Amino acid sequence: LRKTDFEPIQNLSLINFFTTLLIVFLATTFFAVPWCREYKTKDHNINSVKYLKFYFQGQLGKYIPGSIWSVVGRIGLATNDKISVKESSKITTKHLIKLWGSCLIIGSIFYLQNVLFTIFLAILFIYFIKDNVYVLFYLLGWFCICLAYIYVSNVVTSGNYSLTKIISSTLFSWLGGFLFLPSPSGIGVREYLFTYF
Repeated sequence: LRKTDFEPIQNLSLINFFTTLLIVFLATTFFAVPWCREYKTKDHNINSVKYLKFYFQGQLGKYIPGSIWSVVGRIGLATNDKISVKESSKITTKHLIKLWGSCLIIGSIFYLQNVLFTIFLAILFIYFIKDNVYVLFYLLGWFCICLAYIYVSNVVTSGNYSLTKIISSTLFSWLGGFLFLPSPSGIGVREYLFTYF
């Protein structure tokens, strides 16, 4: 800690900080909508606002014990609302596959910047979500996550990094941090991956 330079944190404006929080809140909302919609399509008479709240409550779980608890929390909250553990687990798993898959594909497109590979990944992405009209919500969510990273860090203004690398680094670090289940919110893992990419 003695060797850590805290100056960037001390110089962070509160307006930037709260604007970033608002953008992340928006991203989480975009990710929550398809998850809620999955319950609606299963002919459950659910309250959408209540399930959005469940999503956000589950999201808070990853900040304390580890990433897995955000998933477990969502399943548990839906189960308390008289939906079976099996069905809630299936819906949440399907959502996570789409969430993680879209993150990986979009991150790869920006990282590789190869035209043919980009076309291939775009086709794969369309096939991957063709049965889901809510793909736009995943795209908007990832856009907001990238925007939040860029906005809070001001890395673009330094002129040393390309925007495509920042976007891909953001997405890969988010995915890696989430998949590293023991770490609360992927702390340490995200920073390493962001710097690496």
